[in-house]
Order: sequence, then C-alpha cells, then structure tokens
Amino acid sequence: MSKPLKIAVLGFWHVHAKDYARQAQQHPDTELVGVWDDDLALGQAGADEFGVPFTDDLDALLAGDDIDGVWAVTRST
Repeated sequence: MSKPLKIAVLGFWHVHAKDYARQAQQHPDTELVGVWDDDLALGQAGADEFGVPFTDDLDALLAGDDIDGVWAVTRST
C-alpha cells in the first residue's frame, strides 16, 4: 500500500479502545490521526496517550478529508 489509511478512534470508554488505537499506530498500512469522545476528559487522555489530536466535534471530524475510516468504540448501552 502506498499511503496508509488514516484512522480515527471514536470513543475511549471500551476496554479494547487502547488496543485498537495501538494497532492503528503499529500497522504499516494505517495511521492513527485523531480521537473523538463525548467524554472530554477520557477522549483527551486517549489522544494524549497516543500523541494525536482530540476533538469534541464529531461532525467536523467525520466531514474532514484527513481521515479514511474510523474505529467506533463508543459506550454500549
């Protein structure tokens, strides 16, 4: 693959969210580019841990042309 897929993680509540973020950083064909969470503290902590930007604006994140896909790891109800 010539350019890595740019991935954002949506939510850091789930027990496996950090695993998914780590996989996006470690896989040669993907790049972790951002984090969103409706829990601002949790999302910011996840973004800080992985050294990527945090946003609380989901619509702007999804509308941006700088991501190719997301891992949705939001709260289950």
